[in-house]
Amino acid sequence: MCSFLDLGFGVLMFFEKDKKFTAWIVFMGADHRQFWRLFTSRGWRHCFIVVPSYYPEPGLMAEQHSIIIDPRTNHIAVDVLYMAPNLVAEHALEMGAKCVIKFRVDRRGLRAYVPRGITTCVSILKAICGIGAWYVWTPQHFATYLLRNGGELITKGETDGEHVRGKEAKG
Repeated sequence: MCSFLDLGFGVLMFFEKDKKFTAWIVFMGADHRQFWRLFTSRGWRHCFIVVPSYYPEPGLMAEQHSIIIDPRTNHIAVDVLYMAPNLVAEHALEMGAKCVIKFRVDRRGLRAYVPRGITTCVSILKAICGIGAWYVWTPQHFATYLLRNGGELITKGETDGEHVRGKEAKG
């Protein structure tokens, strides 16, 4: 079963149950999350995902677009940008994002993950990526989890990602 997004010029498929794709997860600060400040540190209060979309289908001649899924406090914002996801990630870093993690999502053979408890940006992104780690709650923990499981850290400066890199950042 898959979902369809009709953009007028064709039908784009995404989030099939047995699908592989590369996602760019953007981590950034947010000042409006008063309650969330108790659990997070500065610069690590929000995250959203950039998913590639191809028209007409994946291939050498396909146009690459980006679907941005941004879980907010009272809704989920979904935007389609007509530029490649890596360019969207670079722009997010230029606009002040803490870091971007490029993560290869392989949903083949995974059971559907149902978020339980408080619905946050992290729980929604874990559901999209098929990650069932119940112990990952905050954006900083999510970034650490992604890096430990094969994610590629992309930062603007050398010290931007030191909070999630661990020991190799200090050495």
